[in-house]
Amino acid sequence: MDPKVVQKFFADGGDDVWRYKYNLNENSIVFDLGGYQGSFAENIYNKFKSTVHIFEPAHDYYHRILRKFKENDKIHVHHFGISNENTELTLYKSHDATSIFRNKRTYAEEVCKFVKFQDFMNTVSIDTVDLIKLNIEGSEFDVLPDIINSDWIKKIHNIQVQFHNMDEDSVSKRNNILENLSKTHKCDWCYEFVWESWSLC
Repeated sequence: MDPKVVQKFFADGGDDVWRYKYNLNENSIVFDLGGYQGSFAENIYNKFKSTVHIFEPAHDYYHRILRKFKENDKIHVHHFGISNENTELTLYKSHDATSIFRNKRTYAEEVCKFVKFQDFMNTVSIDTVDLIKLNIEGSEFDVLPDIINSDWIKKIHNIQVQFHNMDEDSVSKRNNILENLSKTHKCDWCYEFVWESWSLC
């Protein structure tokens, strides 16, 4: 992340202003890709009482979230990540930077389950998604194009994503994704490679 962009994000109100600024209610469906400790889902539920589906492939993070929401039947915790294919991948554990890509903070490895987005949707009775949040440490470059190329992209009202500058191709890959996303969605706010949000046109 560019420190200046991060600084501007928080100077403009950060999470308090931007990340929970949606027209949601108790009937809304929210997907949280990259649940980690469940804070995003918790804040969404506390503010809107929406139904939240959390996707967390890492064993310890999944069980921590499961315990956190064990009394809440509107928060559903899934022990797998969303991908562009059904597979098992090595997850490199590094707290909030846990990823399928190794990084300097990696302290452990774990083989985890991943499920293709459309295949998951075929297993649930959900017609539309009001908000999908992606903080999946580089996997957004595979997951978002897969969703965009499906009919589901027209059934997702809001997309909040944190793109990660993984390598020299990250900028061009992000630009290509946003070019295709702009065919169905418009950008409501953007702090490049920090957080941005797109809504259905």
